[in-house]
Amino acid sequence: MQDYDACIVYERGNAYNFKINNEALFATIKTEKIADDENIPRTERDRVDALLLKLLMLPLQVKLDDIAEK
Repeated sequence: MQDYDACIVYERGNAYNFKINNEALFATIKTEKIADDENIPRTERDRVDALLLKLLMLPLQVKLDDIAEK
């Protein structure tokens, strides 16, 4: 995410938050994601990256229990 000027910030007692410092730069990740949607992640690293990107693009908070159910 550093390549897109974004990071995950932990706030004690609150939660983890995704902080985007440069909206225009981060918007480019969405266009790259659309181009890569047809590709199935093959390696462990690619699967982790795909899952993280999917979670980061969700508009609502996601709880661990919700992830575990899927």
